[in-house]
Amino acid sequence: MDYEAKLTAAGLSDIEIEPTVVHERATLESWAQSIAVPLEFKADNALDQFDGAATNAFIRARR
Repeated sequence: MDYEAKLTAAGLSDIEIEPTVVHERATLESWAQSIAVPLEFKADNALDQFDGAATNAFIRARR
């Protein structure tokens, strides 16, 4: 279920989602360098899956 559908299910309407920053692979790689992960963790696979999937956004809605 996407975020807009969740807001609608919560009783909100006139939903606007305005992405402000889309985090791409390079950003995720720099974040990953600052955390400890198990050696067997395949970071490249995860980075490929999450490339562009994380974003910051302004969200407006009415109840």
